[in-house]
Amino acid sequence: MMAVPRRGGTAGDFPTQGPFSPELTVVVPTYNEERNVPRLLAALDEALDGVPYEVVIVDDASADRTLDAAAGVPIRGRLRAVRKPARTGKPSSLAIGLAHAEGRHVAFIDADMEYHPRVLREMLRAAAHADIVAARRRDRRPLPRRLTSTGARLLTKLLVPELRRLGDPTTELVLARRGALDGLEGRLTHIKPITYALLDAARRGLRIAEVDVDVEPRTQGTSSFRPRWVLAYARQLMDMSNWLLPKYIAVALAAAAVARALSPILGAASLAVSLALRYAPLRRHLRLPTLLAAEAASTTAKLALMPLAGPMALAVAAALEIALIAALR
Repeated sequence: MMAVPRRGGTAGDFPTQGPFSPELTVVVPTYNEERNVPRLLAALDEALDGVPYEVVIVDDASADRTLDAAAGVPIRGRLRAVRKPARTGKPSSLAIGLAHAEGRHVAFIDADMEYHPRVLREMLRAAAHADIVAARRRDRRPLPRRLTSTGARLLTKLLVPELRRLGDPTTELVLARRGALDGLEGRLTHIKPITYALLDAARRGLRIAEVDVDVEPRTQGTSSFRPRWVLAYARQLMDMSNWLLPKYIAVALAAAAVARALSPILGAASLAVSLALRYAPLRRHLRLPTLLAAEAASTTAKLALMPLAGPMALAVAAALEIALIAALR
């Protein structure tokens, strides 16, 4: 940990009025945010007036003067920083920041100012009745970013049933009780670690609240978004859903082959064999009523479309079956 000096004090000084016990730790992952981090710190200081807080900046081996820029901003809270020797990405930055957090509550916020820090005070109030509070976006960014975010959000709700009740499970801003995040330091490895943290909270039965926030486009610096992150998030979705869809597709193909081979002997009873072969290996993740409903809908669609679409009806029916398996979990 490297302490960042503040104006009017020496590096790492605690307030002189007794030991410093922050109510809130704000973890800020940065990469080449020299122009944004002073604005962020000033906005944090204004938003958290009267709240004992600290900021932990975790810098991902920036090529610019991000930490020097942070050191020049006078704030009432304590400012600390970690500079990683090599770029390893945002997930590890959040994990490092969480490991160093000393506040009763911890918030994660990006330095690009797309989420304005003023919402943290409202989130802190909401945390009085929740274990973790997520920012629910009202997105004002350019259309391509909105479409990307909307697609990710809808896919997450489709594939991860534990997160369906949330308005925005792919948000990048959360505030939580420190205890609600215990044990996550070593597991924040996915491309969207906040979504994983929300899933962990949901599976543990913790109370999750949401607060609306306007998300504005970045005005300073350059976004670090990369198209390959889309594929990385697709893999994360598979991990969070226990790879149910790939497993189901593989099992269904094998079951169909067996049922087709047995059809001359068993006749219509081969369908029961197919259902049993699909259900047995996936019963921990798939309810039998879900499988039966998906099979019924798929068969109905196939019979209705076959006269109109021919072989294409098989593909449509299969896609419908897979979509229902995901949606009805």
